[in-house]
Order: sequence, then structure tokens, then C-alpha cells
Amino acid sequence: MVNPSLNQRICCLSRQVDSLSEATGGSQALVEWTTGENFRLPTINRDSDDVITTATVKWPDGYTGVFTTLVKDNTFLTIDSFTITHGSTTITQPLITRNSNGAAIVVPDLIFS
Repeated sequence: MVNPSLNQRICCLSRQVDSLSEATGGSQALVEWTTGENFRLPTINRDSDDVITTATVKWPDGYTGVFTTLVKDNTFLTIDSFTITHGSTTITQPLITRNSNGAAIVVPDLIFS
């Protein structure tokens, strides 16, 4: 039988390895965090339409980053393209295509660099 405190240390080490993997880009967790908006924006800058232009980011694993709007749809006041950083990784949402009602109809995959 494995010692419970050893299990806790193994679990902790596993999380640290996962965080390191995430920091180097392209991990499934980072994709899920970004698409699910599983991060906080402690400081937000907005334009005259109240749409976010830039913001600081706090990720679930403690990393910080920067959110930057690249393209705003002026009709529907939505963010259609953005970058967000996690450690040394930059995640880009390429331009989203919307229909005449403003619903997203094409959402390209995130790009990691």
C-alpha cells in the first residue's frame, strides 16, 4: 500500500509537470482554459463601446498574461480575434466569421506560438 502523503506528493509533482507542459504551449488544458474562458481578468481596459481592448490575465495555475483584442466587430460589438499569453506562449484566436445576426458561424482553431 502506498503512503497517503506519498500519493499527495506524486499528485503535486504531476500538477507541476502539467503546469510546465502548459507553459511551453499547446497543452490540452491550456486549450480548454482559453476556449472556456477559464481565467480571470484582474485589470481591464475598454474602448468607448465598453469592449475589452487589453487586460491582464490570471490563469488557474497562477501564471499571468495579457489579453489583447485584435479585431472588434463594430456592428455587434464583439471580439472576433484576440491574443492571450500564458508564460512564454501566445495563443491567437484567428478571425471569427459571423452571420448577419451576429452569431459565430466559423471559429478557427487557436494558434499557439
